[in-house]
Amino acid sequence: MKNTLRPLLLRGLRALLQGAAELLLFLPLPLLLAVYALPAPGRWLWLASLPLLYAAGCALALRLPQERRLTRHTVAAAFGLLQAVCTLGAGLPALLALPAGWLLARRGARMAAEPWALLFPPPAFAAGLLLQFAASFVLQFPSFAPYLPLLLWAVWRPLGPHCSG
Repeated sequence: MKNTLRPLLLRGLRALLQGAAELLLFLPLPLLLAVYALPAPGRWLWLASLPLLYAAGCALALRLPQERRLTRHTVAAAFGLLQAVCTLGAGLPALLALPAGWLLARRGARMAAEPWALLFPPPAFAAGLLLQFAASFVLQFPSFAPYLPLLLWAVWRPLGPHCSG
């Protein structure tokens, strides 16, 4: 039991960290949803718990065979709904957050089967950087101004190791 649990935990942790890196680069999208569509009490908890969906999806893929595609999609959607309801409560905000949760759980499931270099190649990294760059210019709304430093931090975190001499 102990020998089979350790690889599962390590792969889940790797999916969690890789998912966090992806979310940092594409932060403008979930942040827009959080700021403009989700209620204030649960929005930050929802945003902070998004990487857990990658780990849950990875665990799902390690437990269900690849052929059970419909079952995987259904369980990934259930993970997304559970995360949304636990952080936002039952209602319209949870339904608005459901597609994001489903997508991230599916990405986590794919991380169990495919190397991250295939799932997140350099063009995807560049797309995340372009999204961050565009968001810094487009999202100049007064209501979004308090969140611009968060976007700046999010783009420099993944770049940090690559920019040091």
